[in-house]
Amino acid sequence: YKVFEKALREVDGVQEVRLREFVSNVCQVEVDWAYDLERLATRIEELKTPEVRYKITEQTHDRITVKIVKRGQNATP
Repeated sequence: YKVFEKALREVDGVQEVRLREFVSNVCQVEVDWAYDLERLATRIEELKTPEVRYKITEQTHDRITVKIVKRGQNATP
């Protein structure tokens, strides 16, 4: 979570990142974002971290589901 939070905080338009829940390796995070959700999904997939990459697996009008995948592994949900 911390790697994702740090990378997300550096994205232009992200105003706040709050951890809501972290249970059984599933993390729920609330993000205050200045733009539309589609743009946030794109920015998340573009995040560059040495250890992991991010794959959007689901998107609704107010929620994005992101799979965090170690580099070199398959991102299939």
